[in-house]
Amino acid sequence: MKKSAKFKKIIGIVNCSSPYLIIHLESKFEETIYAELSSDSFPIHHAKMMMGQELLFDRDDGQNQLARILPFTRQKPEVISKLISKLINQGKHKLSKIPVLDSQDSLQEDTKDLKNKLSFLLKLESLYLEDPHKDQIT
Repeated sequence: MKKSAKFKKIIGIVNCSSPYLIIHLESKFEETIYAELSSDSFPIHHAKMMMGQELLFDRDDGQNQLARILPFTRQKPEVISKLISKLINQGKHKLSKIPVLDSQDSLQEDTKDLKNKLSFLLKLESLYLEDPHKDQIT
């Protein structure tokens, strides 16, 4: 039977060949629900971004087992949209911290020039790491 409940917190992770999270859900009808959030069907590494969202789950009422969160692709479109939006914004935030891309001039340059700059920075970094006397003043 398919139901929905608000994702409150992560209880723990079960590490196995197919890791999953045990999460705490709250619904209007049941006080507490514990559910399995499987890595096979849901991006568990982004689970914290989904807290507070209404997730769809399924549970066999005849057994006293963990409920199972439905696969990400079967969640409500609003939930999918919110996670994608959060991931895009997180990516933009991290991208703005890269020094080469930080200025407006760098963002307007063509891709080839940008690749050359990144390549140059990587070469400098590798040279610095290879030199055992890098911290000595000459």
